[in-house]
Amino acid sequence: MQAEVLPETMKHLPRHTKSICQNFRVLSIIIQIRSRARILCEYQEKTILL
Repeated sequence: MQAEVLPETMKHLPRHTKSICQNFRVLSIIIQIRSRARILCEYQEKTILL
């Protein structure tokens, strides 16, 4: 049974991994933007306090 299922999953794999990679790329970009925004906010708060 395992041997029959394998080729089918291998057929679906490339497209699936591609979408996962795209999701990871989008996620990493979002994380970078959020961390930069947080740094900017902290920086602005410090400058306002000064």
